[in-house]
Amino acid sequence: MTHKKIIIYSLTLAVLLLFFTFSVVKRNSTVSEEPVARAKAAGAELSGQLILPGADTGLTEIQLQKIKPILLGASARFDQKWGRNPFQPFVYHPKRTIRRKKKAALRLEGILQKGTRRKAIINGKVVSVGDKIGIYRVKFILENLVALKSSEKEIYLRF
Repeated sequence: MTHKKIIIYSLTLAVLLLFFTFSVVKRNSTVSEEPVARAKAAGAELSGQLILPGADTGLTEIQLQKIKPILLGASARFDQKWGRNPFQPFVYHPKRTIRRKKKAALRLEGILQKGTRRKAIINGKVVSVGDKIGIYRVKFILENLVALKSSEKEIYLRF
């Protein structure tokens, strides 16, 4: 290599090194005023004091609840020396669980008989002919079978 090429490469490398150094220093030393402004908008007066858990800050519980995520978000953004966590998603979507209403399963638990009168125990309730259980009405009761009828269908419960 010639002497001129060595000088050009050295200067280029020095400029890139300076650019990289200042961009890293600027990124680590920059503190945004956005979280403080958002906390003040939430109704808190911050005087530069450190808010410790359980400390008396003079703020109401509602104000603390409003500014806590703001300040925690700020500390999470600016205290990371290595940048963003690569495993943390950009947007947090809490998982929603869909709970389906279970159909109330009718279960025949027993049949009582005294003379010619019969009663059935369905889901712990004693019912006789004509009684209503849920959307069904008891149609008849036999030795080991109970017939229930609704406006839509008729079901049979057996032992």
